[in-house]
Amino acid sequence: METSASPPPLTLAGHLRTRLPVLMVAVITIVSAAALLNPIQPVSEGRVGAGNPVLLAKLATAAAAWVLGVWGLLHSGRARRMFGTLAGTALILLATVFLFSGVVSPTSSRMISIAAALILIGYLQLSATALATFGIVGLARSLLAGLVAFLCLAWGVYLFVPSVGQFHEYIDAVNTVTRMGGVAHPNAIAHEAATAWLLMLGIWRFDSTHSAETNVTRYRFRWPMCWICLLVIATMVATVSRTAMLAVGAATIILMFDKLYSRAGLLLANVVFIAVLLIAGWIGLTSDDGALGSVASKVTKSGNVEELTSLTGRTRIWQEAFDLISQRPWIGYGMDSAASVMSAESVGTHNLLLHVVFSGGIIAGLLMIGLLIMTLAVALKSRQPMLRGVTTYVLVSGLVEDTILPSFPAALTLIWVATLLWYPQDD
Repeated sequence: METSASPPPLTLAGHLRTRLPVLMVAVITIVSAAALLNPIQPVSEGRVGAGNPVLLAKLATAAAAWVLGVWGLLHSGRARRMFGTLAGTALILLATVFLFSGVVSPTSSRMISIAAALILIGYLQLSATALATFGIVGLARSLLAGLVAFLCLAWGVYLFVPSVGQFHEYIDAVNTVTRMGGVAHPNAIAHEAATAWLLMLGIWRFDSTHSAETNVTRYRFRWPMCWICLLVIATMVATVSRTAMLAVGAATIILMFDKLYSRAGLLLANVVFIAVLLIAGWIGLTSDDGALGSVASKVTKSGNVEELTSLTGRTRIWQEAFDLISQRPWIGYGMDSAASVMSAESVGTHNLLLHVVFSGGIIAGLLMIGLLIMTLAVALKSRQPMLRGVTTYVLVSGLVEDTILPSFPAALTLIWVATLLWYPQDD
């Protein structure tokens, strides 16, 4: 009598396919790699060369994001439905406008602009795939892991290679301020630290339907949270980025808003109020200048009132951006073109809406206005603290920085996109 043959033993590849969630591991790896690699942008006189190993790593990560994003859209109805929402449609249209602007952009930045638009489309798909695979908390954890690695790298360069890691900013003809740099501009490093702070608090406070599971997660996360707090605070101090500090302060208040009505919240509010009074009193007692000059000497790097009135030179940059936009108002100059088109002192537009209009023209600006209105709605209405915090940070920081939608999307762009795609499920 014939007996059925036993199945052959599984190979290593077979074990991986059947017992390891390959898609989940791949998405976590690429998301974390994007959070680690994409913010790396050392300050230099010109653009990074094509053979730069960091640029090659970023391009490889973007290619992997495309592959995983397309795979997710083909195999997940949930991921496809996210782009059927109003926010998802607006994001795809915005990326399409950027791609068209890149095609018709000036020759000097055409290839870069087309590549940046394609990279953005890949990461939009990856965000939807990640949400469909393990949800917004899983995405936040993956991004946070990459951000912590990035901040550790920044500190390693700053401490052990000071000739590279220290950024010396001239505040007048002879005096400089030393800030953490090396892997990126100090403001960019501070923005990544702010994003890590918001993700950490958001994960800690995320409201799960299973309260017991949430409490266990918070218990296990308490010590890593303490270390991340120290890392973020130290980075903020070392980078001396006031815009990031103000934006993350506002975002933290909105993130924790529902706790301000508790006894602990009222105590914290009183402590902050007393601290502000003490600081104001200290400024008044230790300064002999006029009131505005006294404030300027304490909160600016140069001690000059003009640094406050010009928003540290941003008013001049905005005027330059307006002048250039008026020459190509409908089609813009393409993504990541500011470094090639604007003056060397400006580099970027230093305003989120100007950044989008400069890149894609008026139509892109109108789409961005719609997305910012949705962002404001999430900040005001979401019941999830993390979503409120991220959207508030984008809105506040976007007043004086490009903030999101760089040539290689970093953690803040990915979590912002995910927030808009996820929010209808949070309603």
